[in-house]
Order: sequence, then structure tokens, then C-alpha cells
Amino acid sequence: MIKKNCVFFALMLCASLFSQVRIAIHEHRDYDEEQLKKLEQVKTLMENIINSEEFKNEILAMKVSEDNNPDHLTNQQIYDIIMKADEVAYPNSPYVIDLNLRMKPIPFYKPFTSVVGYTYPGINYIVTYRGKFNDCELYDLVSHYTHEWTHKLGFGHEDKKTWDFSVPYLVDDIVEKLGRKRVNGNQ
Repeated sequence: MIKKNCVFFALMLCASLFSQVRIAIHEHRDYDEEQLKKLEQVKTLMENIINSEEFKNEILAMKVSEDNNPDHLTNQQIYDIIMKADEVAYPNSPYVIDLNLRMKPIPFYKPFTSVVGYTYPGINYIVTYRGKFNDCELYDLVSHYTHEWTHKLGFGHEDKKTWDFSVPYLVDDIVEKLGRKRVNGNQ
């Protein structure tokens, strides 16, 4: 009986280890050495948050607007999609957040933008504005990368009036809140 229990718990441990999401940064174009150090801290914080029970509970409790949930997914389904991390560009790497990152200067015609960066459908990378990256706290960058990455999972925000209740914005609010707690020593 003891041997059976040990095998069972070993299998459960292995299953939990394999269901943890990890982040793979495949490309980091135009990041300097200091920015790469900061990016590594962001990656560690992002993995810690997404793999936490707090994150799961927040996702299961969030309120997504119908306008931003055309497939009528439940919160559990949304959480499962996030945790499987099966992006369109990397369909055969489950449980790995695959990131291709590019750093660009803030455009001259947007000198006072509040936008940290962006991505578009059809491209497999996330752009971050250099000035914003340098000025942002770690939790703000986790929020930015997570928001943009959820687009790579197929989540969007169609109607500007309901953006705040879309998966990308709700998830970025959740990871920012949890990141702020961790960075400020409340976790």
C-alpha cells in the first residue's frame, strides 16, 4: 500500500511539474545588455504569476463582456487556453509561452503615447517601445507582454467601449495587480 501511494504521489508531482507554463524567448531584437537583464526578471515574474493559484482564481472570477467573447467561452475554458499556451504561430509547443520580442523607438508622431507596445494579427512578434521599457516597472512589463501574448492565443478586443472587459485587458490587469504585490513584497 505504501509503495502504491508513493507511486501515485510521484505521478501527481510529475503531472504538476509538466503542467506548469514556462516562457521561451525565441527572439529579442534590439534589446541591449541592461534591457536583457530586466527582461529576464520580467520573464521570471511572469512565470511565477501565471503558474500561481492566485492567477487561476482571478481568471475564474473575472467578468468578460459578451462583445469580447464571441465563442461564449467559460472562464475555465479561458484559463485552460492560457495555461496550454498553444499560440497560432507555435501550435506544437504546449505549456510554453513562445515570445518573439522587438524593441523600437517611440515614433516621432507619438511622443506622448501611453502605449507600451503592440502586436498585430498575422505577425508572430511583440513590439515594445524602448523608452517605455526603460521607464516601466517590472509588473507593468509583465502586464504588457501578457496582454500582447493573449492576442497570440486568439483573444481580442473589438469594441473600444468594452475593451476593459476583454480577455487581454482583464488578464493584463490581473497580472499587473499580482506582479505589483510580488514586487512590493506582499507575496
